[in-house]
Order: sequence, then C-alpha cells, then structure tokens
Amino acid sequence: MTRYVTERVLLLIPTLLGILLGVFLMLHAAPGDPVEALVDIQSELIPKDQLEVIRKDLGLDRPLHEQYLRYVGRVIRGDLGTSFRTHLPIIEDIKLNFMSTVHLALAGLAIAVLIGLPAGIISAVKRNTAADYVTLSAAIVGLSAPSFWIGILLLYVFSFRLRWLPIMGGGDGSFASTALHLVLPGIVVGAGLGALIARLTRSAMLEAMNQDYVRTAHAKGLPARGVIIKHILRNAGITLVAAASTMFAYLLTGSVVVEIVFSRKGLGQLMISAITGRDFPLAQALILVFGTVIVVVNLFTDVLMGFLDPRVSYQ
Repeated sequence: MTRYVTERVLLLIPTLLGILLGVFLMLHAAPGDPVEALVDIQSELIPKDQLEVIRKDLGLDRPLHEQYLRYVGRVIRGDLGTSFRTHLPIIEDIKLNFMSTVHLALAGLAIAVLIGLPAGIISAVKRNTAADYVTLSAAIVGLSAPSFWIGILLLYVFSFRLRWLPIMGGGDGSFASTALHLVLPGIVVGAGLGALIARLTRSAMLEAMNQDYVRTAHAKGLPARGVIIKHILRNAGITLVAAASTMFAYLLTGSVVVEIVFSRKGLGQLMISAITGRDFPLAQALILVFGTVIVVVNLFTDVLMGFLDPRVSYQ
C-alpha cells in the first residue's frame, strides 16, 4: 500500500508542473503583445519606452524558459502576483473568497447526498415500478435544467413570493445567517449532483444485486434490509467514491453561475470579475488554484480507492 501511495504522489509532481506550464503560457499564447494586453485596462496611450520598462519589471524581456522557472519559483513561495483590479496580492484576494466557495461546495454536496443517495436506493430496490420511473425522470430534469434557471425560480418562489429565505449575499458571518443564505444556492448546486448520485447509485446497486455474494446472503436467510446495507450498498459505494473527483469538479465549476445569481462572494465570482476586468494575473492564479484542487482531489480519490477496494492493484 505504501508503494501505491508513493507512486500516486510522485505522479502528482509532473501533473502540477504541467498545470503551471499551461497557466504560464496563457498570457503568451494570447494574440498581441503581452505587456500591451496587461496595461490595456489602465491606459491605451503609453509611450513605447514606458512599455519597455514595464516589460523589464515583469521579467518579460528574459528567455521564455527562464520566465517559466521564475514563475514556478514564485508560486512555490506562495507569490501569485498582484491583482490589477484591487492592487492587492492575489493570494489575499483568494483567501478572502475561498471559504465562501468551500461553504457553498459543502452545502451542495450535503444536499446532493441527502437527495441522491435515497433516491438511487429506492430506484434500484423498486426497479421498473412507478417509484423507479419517477426517480429517473426527476434525475433527468436535474441533470438537464440550467443552474441559473433553477436559481432564479427558487429565488422567485422562496424569496420574493413566500419570503422564507434571504434573496442574496452570504450573511453577516453568524452561523444561522450563513446557513440561511446557503440553503437556496446549495440546492441549486446540489440538484444536478444529486441527480448524478441517484443514477450512479442505481446503476451500481443493480450491478451488485446480480453478484454471487448477494445471492449467497439471501440464501443464508439474511434480512433484505441487511443485505442491502451491508452488502449491496457497501460495494456500490465504491463506485461513488471513484466518481468523487468528477463530482468535486462539478461543484467548483457550478459555483460560478450560482455565485453570480445569488450575489455571493467566492472564487467563481472572482473569476468572472477577473475576466471582465482583464485582470490576467488574477485569472491565471484562479485557474491554477482550480486545477491544483482537482488534481489533489484525484490523488485523494485514488488513495481512498486503494483502502476501500482490495481489488485495486498496488503494483
């Protein structure tokens, strides 16, 4: 097992270096002069000699490989550059918005599990019945409906009409206020993921039901509920763990639209601001953060699969 974990960690290094290279080349791959693109939001009439000074200050006059090595060194030290929009270190902007996105992701994941897992179990146990058809239809709607449409609909019903929940924002910092402001955006983020969990759970359970160990458990006279929980659901859970990295990526990308609809602080909102404001260093840093988080989650999923499923090869 130690060798398995070590190999996965070592594979993480070239992957992260590849992400760093891709993010670094973003600015250089854009059409036009990188310096002119960077200062375009501040002035369109900058003397050429001033552009050369800026290019030298940013190190863009050096060879490309040397620029990349310097960029990697800065990232390792935690220096992601300075935002053109806030004139603050980018790491500070990310710190101010990171936890809001984490709260939204956790709320969405909790709601998705609460909805998707029971729905998938009912659909598998009641296969080819009305309950199964209703669950599958609801899952299709959840996967197909756009996040912004669901968010606007929930805002209209529960905020404007019923006035049960706050309209937008992230609350005043207290637990109760934060939780209330997470209900609607959490449902929007968790709706599609809950539908995915329901379909994955149903498929995995139906596959497990046809295995010999399940038939043996029934032949021994074990209660049906015990067979479902201890044997079928336990083994079906391995499939859900294997898909965890994809689910987490969905939570990260899905938060962009949701944070805009509900006017929440977060990395998604920060990314949109960086793109619309032509804040290239901030956009680069956010892409790097998203990519790194997804890669680390993939690593964690691989290691967890090794613990849960003895059939995973450690060689």
